[in-house]
Amino acid sequence: MPPYAAVDPGFCNHVKVIRLLRRKDGLAAIGLWTLCLAWSHAHTRNLPPVQQGTVPVEIAETYGGPEWHELADLLVEVGLWNQVEDGLWRFHDFREHQTMDVYEAKRRGGRQTANKRWGTPMFGDPEDSSASSSPIGELVAQPKESNGSASSQAVQAVHTREEELKTSSSSSSGPTDADPDRALDAPGQRDDVERICDHLADRVEQRYGKRPKVIKGWRTAARLMLDADGRTEQQVHAAIDWCQDNEFWSPNVRSVPKLREKYIQLRAQAARDQAGARKPSTTDARVRAGLELAEKYAAQERAALTRGDHDDEVADGTGAGEGSGVRRAHNR
Repeated sequence: MPPYAAVDPGFCNHVKVIRLLRRKDGLAAIGLWTLCLAWSHAHTRNLPPVQQGTVPVEIAETYGGPEWHELADLLVEVGLWNQVEDGLWRFHDFREHQTMDVYEAKRRGGRQTANKRWGTPMFGDPEDSSASSSPIGELVAQPKESNGSASSQAVQAVHTREEELKTSSSSSSGPTDADPDRALDAPGQRDDVERICDHLADRVEQRYGKRPKVIKGWRTAARLMLDADGRTEQQVHAAIDWCQDNEFWSPNVRSVPKLREKYIQLRAQAARDQAGARKPSTTDARVRAGLELAEKYAAQERAALTRGDHDDEVADGTGAGEGSGVRRAHNR
């Protein structure tokens, strides 16, 4: 694949783009499409073909802002994206438009040339290691054994990982769990899961004025927080309230999958904030002492000025009181 995502020069005049621009949020949808194209090209190009060109819900939400779901629906409606499943999209004809086949043919030819020249098989490229950091797929290095080639073992690892991804939540973050209970994530299956999802949706609506759509990925992440991560429902509700009251975390945690991904960070920061609130600030104490000292000096200066004015009045005979009266009587 080329090192950069490719956009056809005729993209701006394509009928799908023209249809999109006639919609209210069409320009924003094109912005989401462009950012996700760059992300998908960077993070899915070395995955199996079934996963290339995909966009998970976390990425759409990150780049789309509060209206991300409506923008994704627009892209699906005009045909620029295809809905793979709830919380996962794929670019229409990604491999064709990103010249995947041409690029891979050149790469295979380069490998064959290297094999002939050096007499050693080559498996993967240096860039293949980037797949291990991809939110969608991970390639685990397999040790070379005598009963099979390293290439066949790695290919088997890819297929095994792909099957695990199909059974786990494609839109939930955090540890990937083999999840045989995902069928329980239909609406209304669990009251505790629904309460968590509704709570976060209520807080996001309260803060941003628009209620996010509770999708299956939300319910999956909520259930895994309770069952796999060992959180109590009360702890999850407390985390929702804390992050939505925090100016930094509120815009960054607007879905339950993101809440699950950042839960440990949220808990650690909440603990630090609580400890900081209990411990008096030495800076505040120094400032307070400085203000008190400045007030003390100001009071002494005012007292000195008052005494000075009084002495001047006595000296020139303008002061009132017994002393001035005695002086006037003596003068007469």
